[in-house]
Amino acid sequence: MSKVLVIDDVESMRTVISTLLEWCGYEALEAPDGEIGFKLLLSEPGIALVITDVNMPVCNGYEFINKVRDNNLKIPIVVLTSQPADEATLKEAQDIGANGWIHKPINRDNFSEMVKKFLVGSH
Repeated sequence: MSKVLVIDDVESMRTVISTLLEWCGYEALEAPDGEIGFKLLLSEPGIALVITDVNMPVCNGYEFINKVRDNNLKIPIVVLTSQPADEATLKEAQDIGANGWIHKPINRDNFSEMVKKFLVGSH
């Protein structure tokens, strides 16, 4: 079973995403900010995908992505945000190492397809 790390400062959002992941047959691990998420990523073997919010206290999504990429970790990272995303914002996320983007509120079908795209062969 593939493990997915969900990083969001809003507990109810983590719960929704984790529930969707579990319905799709994945194991969900949760962290309330990028700092804790990064520690969990380093300490928990087998995480195959990270889904992270952008706007969080302590360590935001972009800071988290920078830490991951600075440590040469090749794990796919999907950015989750409620902010409107223009092309410049999407390009910025990709430039620092994000592999995908999901907007809140989450569309279950789009979410499922995005996760499958990154976990093909590891489920």
